[in-house]
Amino acid sequence: MQRVNNDIDLFHRHQKDAADTTGHAFHLQEQTSTLRRQEQVFQVIVFISIVMGIHHLKFAVSNLDVSIAWYERVLGGRRVAGLDHTRLDGTRFAAILEMVDWGGIYLELRQTAPRAVKDRGWDPVTLTAKGKEDLVKWVEWLERWGTMHSSVLAGKRGWILVFEDPDGRRFRIYTREDHGGKEKPSNDAYWLGECS
Repeated sequence: MQRVNNDIDLFHRHQKDAADTTGHAFHLQEQTSTLRRQEQVFQVIVFISIVMGIHHLKFAVSNLDVSIAWYERVLGGRRVAGLDHTRLDGTRFAAILEMVDWGGIYLELRQTAPRAVKDRGWDPVTLTAKGKEDLVKWVEWLERWGTMHSSVLAGKRGWILVFEDPDGRRFRIYTREDHGGKEKPSNDAYWLGECS
């Protein structure tokens, strides 16, 4: 941040020095234009450096307790009870889970049934796994917990597994392993819809 401020100060000094010179109007205009572009770039860098990443994701759910249990059991989330959102009467309407296997990002589950219904079938997050064999293990895991899921499907480059949370919101797991175009992409209308 200090470096950017120093560069902006340097820009202003160059502007003043350029204004003090005479007889070179075209060169002065070109130099000033270049310096203004540099200042704009520095301002963008300063702005972008303020954002450090994603703080949390938010999903609407129809039953908060059921969803908390599912996200803890199936996806390994850890509820951070101290971050529960409550109304003035003390009733909880949202909970925060730390999604350890998602890099520690926080997930807010907010009880908003009408919105949860609208999200049914939508897949807002695609997770990643190393390879096809990992998806086979995920199938076993999801079946253990009675979670609706697809079979392991071929994507354009890798393999995909799709599953649903208690509200029918979908998650995809896409492999980093690439089949190199040796498999034709699956066409499963239920799990992939028009997005295949």
